[in-house]
Amino acid sequence: MLCCTKIGELAHDLHGARVCRLAPSISHLLFADDRFLFCKATLVEANKLKEILLCYENASGQALKFGKSAIAFSHNSTPDIIDAISTCPGVTNNIISSNYLGFPSMIGRNKKSIFNYIKDIIWKKCQSWSAN
Repeated sequence: MLCCTKIGELAHDLHGARVCRLAPSISHLLFADDRFLFCKATLVEANKLKEILLCYENASGQALKFGKSAIAFSHNSTPDIIDAISTCPGVTNNIISSNYLGFPSMIGRNKKSIFNYIKDIIWKKCQSWSAN
């Protein structure tokens, strides 16, 4: 998978995400069994990414579970392109409503409210330990 997305990026078929103008583009992030793939929100790049994923599936023999996959769009994406890409076969979930390792997949600016429950869980565990 790593080389497939990088090949697509090197062939200028896919464009990764950048954290700032002068930074190199990021086409993928790998976490244990999970992969995060980045491309521009265009139908051409979405179809190319799907083509690369199917190529990876055929080459490796590992079946991809599109039903477990999720997709996210930047705030700059238009509703038309979001609808067009979301209707591509295999794309079923919106990443905003999903969790990753028990945490929300999308975290906005207010991190305190999202992670406050972790503090509460740890506090309750510490209280139960001190009671014992």
